[in-house]
Amino acid sequence: MKKIPPANRPHANPPVAAASAVPTVAFFSYARSDDEHTRGVVSAIRKEIEDAVSFHNGARLTVFQDTEDIEGGEHWRKALEKALAEATIFVPLITPAFFNSEHCRDELSRFLARDDAGTLVLPIHFVDTDFATSEARDELIAAIEERQWLDWRRHQRQTRINRLLREDIHAAAQRILKCWRAARPTSEAQAAIAPAPRRRASHPDHREVPSPRITKPAWAYGIGDDRFGPWSEIAVERDKGEPVIQRLRWIPQGRFMMGSPDDEPERLSWEGPRHTVTLPEGFWLFDTACT
Repeated sequence: MKKIPPANRPHANPPVAAASAVPTVAFFSYARSDDEHTRGVVSAIRKEIEDAVSFHNGARLTVFQDTEDIEGGEHWRKALEKALAEATIFVPLITPAFFNSEHCRDELSRFLARDDAGTLVLPIHFVDTDFATSEARDELIAAIEERQWLDWRRHQRQTRINRLLREDIHAAAQRILKCWRAARPTSEAQAAIAPAPRRRASHPDHREVPSPRITKPAWAYGIGDDRFGPWSEIAVERDKGEPVIQRLRWIPQGRFMMGSPDDEPERLSWEGPRHTVTLPEGFWLFDTACT
């Protein structure tokens, strides 16, 4: 078998734009030990917040996390300082480990030192933490206590992102987005919410028309947005254990040509004649076949 030289091999995943091209709206600060203890749930929360902020904005925005948003070869200290300087909202995940973390304390101290108009510290109280008797009580703890908290302690034992946690995430995302838009110049905010250019359809006969903003259906367990577009989920409850979750994808209104060309090799007779199919309305389609 002929080997393809590495330089000529097709890429399964096309190159993506650098993270720096996407505005950083928030800095997510957390104790690494908490992420390890929850087996990645903390990082999953950050990703869900970013997806929810981008979904409500209509275009991609970044909620910075040190392990996710530092490119290979990039100096981590410079990357952190850049994100802290760009972010409008600082989101600390408050746990007993947070104020015992030198890195968390340094990040919070640097953000508070900016003293920029319009910036916001939005603490998420994730694990029961008694600061009243803490020996480590200091000005940083006092600064956090002065802020309005999001109380997420009911989620501290979660092993995955469930419906109730996702609802709190979307509420937080809308608050983050509102603060970011209020603090940015009008031109900058408008540029970030402008719809991204549509990618050219893979088939020349396929044409799409703009679809309205997607709202959460009443039946949806969760809703979000990723590189494939809007998604929603349904939950099928079981007598025991966690519910079964299935994802749907939004199919926008548009037109496409159904059937194969007459001159296509190995074409079957029932694959024609070719004709135009119009989808007058968008609809949700399960992304996994059920039989």
